[in-house]
Formats: sequence, structure tokens, C-alpha cells
Amino acid sequence: MLALSFTAVFLVVAPLLWLAVLAGRSPGSWGGRALSLAGCLLYVALVFVAGAGWAAVGWYTRWALLVVALPLAALALWRARGAAALPTGLWGWLGAGASLGALLYVGSGFVLLGRSSAPPAVPVQNPLGAGAYLVHHGGGNEVVNGHYEVPAQRYALDILGLNGAGFNASRLASSKLEDYAIYGTSLHAPCTGEVLVARDGLADMPVGPLTEAGRAAPYGNSVFIHCESDITVVLAHMKPQSVRVAAGQRVSAGDVLGAVGNSGNTSEPHLHLHAVRGRVADPQHALADAEPVPLSIDGRFLVRNDRLVVSSGGSSPGSSS
Repeated sequence: MLALSFTAVFLVVAPLLWLAVLAGRSPGSWGGRALSLAGCLLYVALVFVAGAGWAAVGWYTRWALLVVALPLAALALWRARGAAALPTGLWGWLGAGASLGALLYVGSGFVLLGRSSAPPAVPVQNPLGAGAYLVHHGGGNEVVNGHYEVPAQRYALDILGLNGAGFNASRLASSKLEDYAIYGTSLHAPCTGEVLVARDGLADMPVGPLTEAGRAAPYGNSVFIHCESDITVVLAHMKPQSVRVAAGQRVSAGDVLGAVGNSGNTSEPHLHLHAVRGRVADPQHALADAEPVPLSIDGRFLVRNDRLVVSSGGSSPGSSS
């Protein structure tokens, strides 16, 4: 619950409080107010686009942030009418300088949104069954992808489920695996190829902080497939006793592999998906230092907060924001 509270403060409370303060005070100058407001609105835009945690706080809360923020911004701008154009006095200029610094710092984040990959992305089929999903980690740099600094996982994806209300679970900060929207969702082969690794029998980890048991087997129950495009795709954190394939077996794109669980080095149910170049059956090599390969799912290089909506027929037109 503490982590959820911190996430809510970072994504929602802090930007709205900043705007409320601006809207509630008459500015010393029009220029200073414009700088403060621009910095605040950039912060709102940055957390809207690239903030981590919207599945826990609520997908629709993300949009509600904009609905509340824009009128507050308009009020803050309206209160600046008639004010001097430039700050006066030492404190006025210091405040304007601090606002400009905040504007430049927050604005620089947009340069690093990681919406493209250096090598071309390799197309694969969506491995998830019917449902709505949100990319928690994904993209072409460390700003939007917590896996980026590990060479083999540079373009890895962590995908969470969303229920009808837009949350990852039916109860806030739930400790029950079954409350999570993605738990038990079917997983399908993203390509045609050969199964190199198929591990099952590991228990699900409890929801919460990472454990030593999880770190000892980071993938948990998992499947590696060597695709015909000469990449190896890793699907990790599967549900115990759900894996339906075996090493050496040929699979076709769309074949059922198992189900999403919470085994391995994971804090809540999700799908971990990444790809490396060539035929890689060594889990440690695939985890750490194999050549990373970006993936394109349904024609999209997925980045944090991209949404996927998969129909019962398997298509995922989704939403890009």
C-alpha cells in the first residue's frame, strides 16, 4: 500500500497540487506565472505519457488527471491578467529562474521517451489471450524501460492486465493473485518455431517485494522459442502446472503455451517478454548478455503506457496511448 501511495502522489497528487497552488495565488508577474505554468503542464504531460504505475492507480484516472488539470491551468493563467510582464526584485527573478529550470528539466524528459529502436523491430504475433493490457516496461531507453540497462533485455516488455474499471487488480494493492486481471490469461506462441526451453513446476511468488527464491530462478516457469526469423523469444513468469509444451517440440504461431502467473523474480502477475538474436537455449545467456532484438507486436513497437486490447478472435487493434 505504501508503494501505491507513493505512485499516486507522483502521478496525480503532486501535479494537481502544483496547479492548485498556481490557481490559488496571484502572480508577481505574468512572465513568471507563464514559466511556472509551462513547467507544471509539461510535468502533467510527462507523467501522462511515460509515468509508471497507471495500471495500479487506474487507467481512467490517467485521463481524469487531464480533465482536472486543464481547468486549473486556465484559472492560473486567468489570475495573471493585469500583472507585470517581468518579475521584480530578487525573489521574483529567483522564482522565475527556478521555474525556468523546472521547465527545462521536465521538458528534457520528452527527448527520452524511447518510442523507436535502433535495429529494426522483428514482427511477432501477440502472445496474449483475450483481454485489455497495459505496457508497464517497454521502449528504447531507460526512461520508459526498467530492463534497458541489461544488455539482453534492452527491449524487453513487462505487460500487465486491466480489468473493466481500468485497474490491474480488483482490489487496490491486493495480495491475492486471483485478483489480478492478467493472472491465468492464456499465452500463445508469438511465432512458428522450436521450443528450446519449457520449465514448469515452480511455485508462484507472493505479491509484493522481490524474494531470494524468485531471484534464484528469475524466469520462473517459462518457455523459449527459436523462431523461423532466427530469434529466440522468452516468455516468463508463467503459472505453475500450466505449461503445455516441451523442449524440442515444434509450435505454430498462436498455439497455446500455458498461462500467465507470478513465478520467478516478479512482484505481481505479468508477462515478461523479450527476444535475443539466434538460437539461445542457455537461460543465463538469454537473461544477461545475448544480443537483444526489439519486437513489433501487431505492427507496433510497444512503449510504456501503450495499451493492447485483444478480442476473442486474437486481434489487438489497441490504443497507442
